[in-house]
Amino acid sequence: MTELRVLDLGAGEGGVAAQLFPEATIVTVDSDREMKPDVLCDVRHLPHDLGEFDVVVASHILEHLPRLHVAPVLLMWVSHIKMGGRLQLHVPDLGWAAKVLMRAQGVVEAGILLHIYGDQGNEWGFHRCGFTALLLRALLQQAGLWVHRMESLPYQIVTTDEEGNKSTYDAKQLVAQAIKMEVPGAD
Repeated sequence: MTELRVLDLGAGEGGVAAQLFPEATIVTVDSDREMKPDVLCDVRHLPHDLGEFDVVVASHILEHLPRLHVAPVLLMWVSHIKMGGRLQLHVPDLGWAAKVLMRAQGVVEAGILLHIYGDQGNEWGFHRCGFTALLLRALLQQAGLWVHRMESLPYQIVTTDEEGNKSTYDAKQLVAQAIKMEVPGAD
């Protein structure tokens, strides 16, 4: 049995891939040198010689890209997935946030604003686009993937203020698992 190879995009500290696939060989990618990634680069410009992986994980990365970059970047990420391999995406669930906002009476909870706009603490802290289940499914299908599973699952947003005080907010994320399939008639 061959060992599972996983590419963790925007891994940061303690990337999600290590939690999801503890026995796998994981290659981390991040643009922040302090995170000590295996590959230091912007997730929008992966090296061509990076190879193919059984799984590509992108947790809370896609929403930080400009809307017009999403489709081409997804295609590039898919080019690094083996046939039959999968992409696992985690993005804030904008559909859930919209429902919460519509029910809100008065002041909107800070966690919802963080969920929609990001923490805006640095260049990568801004959410430049958002996803509902329907939009995400369409994007994955356009990238040549078969959506095996999509769920709206809980996650926590943790922030730290100037004094070092942490705040935690509960939110929902879309978690999509999509498989790279051969397209009949494609060359």
